[in-house]
Amino acid sequence: MSAKPHAALEIGGRDIREVSGCSCLRLRKAARKATQLYEESLKPAAVTIGQFGVLANLFGSAAMGEAGCAMGMLADRVGVDPTTLKRTLAPLLASGLVATCAGPDRRIRLVRLTDAGRAKLDIAVPLWAAAQARLEAALGDAARRDLDRVVAAAYDKMTGAPPSVAT
Repeated sequence: MSAKPHAALEIGGRDIREVSGCSCLRLRKAARKATQLYEESLKPAAVTIGQFGVLANLFGSAAMGEAGCAMGMLADRVGVDPTTLKRTLAPLLASGLVATCAGPDRRIRLVRLTDAGRAKLDIAVPLWAAAQARLEAALGDAARRDLDRVVAAAYDKMTGAPPSVAT
């Protein structure tokens, strides 16, 4: 027979100590630490990890011959909602690192990387690589690969996306 929790620790019919095992809170805690590591590394480039992700995605779009990336597609690619993307883009637009242009049907605005954005990314990529190496050193190569695999699988299952390949 399991022990009943002390009445002062019970709320909503549950023992509040169960919260310490909350997967979401644990993920958020780890994500904050990882974000701090990358933000610190990217400081010399004066971009956040979120901005770096946008710039890198836009570089990839340009490398694939795309004139730009629609806002909705870009939000999906970087894993944020459109409102968050607009907040992330605002300083990039203001500093001339990205620009917008009309899409093929004029109702859709495309975002594209500018030459200044490419130059910024050229500075930021080695800083990002150093952060990536620091994370891998902290976790170990096998644990980092496991983390990537588990996070990708969890995302795919929660979104109903087809399985992705994490390296």
